Amino acid sequence: MKETHVILVLVHPGSACGSTDFHHGKAYADDERAMLIDRLKTWEGDLVVVDSDLSDELVQYPGLDIAIKDALARAETSGHGARLLAGDDGGDYDAVDWVAEVRSHVVATGATHAIVTGAWYHEDDDHGCVNAVHHALTREGLSVDVDDSAISIDIDRN
Repeated sequence: MKETHVILVLVHPGSACGSTDFHHGKAYADDERAMLIDRLKTWEGDLVVVDSDLSDELVQYPGLDIAIKDALARAETSGHGARLLAGDDGGDYDAVDWVAEVRSHVVATGATHAIVTGAWYHEDDDHGCVNAVHHALTREGLSVDVDDSAISIDIDRN
């Protein structure tokens, strides 16, 4: 039986900053970022981070910024793959190059299972950057889960 090789893909963490504050309110957004930070602090394995235009906001959210940098450094020094890729957050996700690059990189690592997190995840439809990566990796035959730390645009604030 083939050994399971798991990779974590963090999609557009910059969108977990001011954009999440705007859409979800600061208190709820802080809780969501805390979940991402916890996931990153405990991750031991291959890691891909997809940077976007909003990643310049990470310096204003040092907890998340440091957690990402530490997770990448830990992956690299422990012999796991650590990769930072650029990817715009918009458009037709099946057609954009960054999704294909993420898919190509993940497949090249030999991963058999991927955990996808970051922003944005839409629970009820196929839109969103997290969804795009999930679908692209699933089409490659990988087992893929969306992590509980993924930031959903679909929230019920009641």
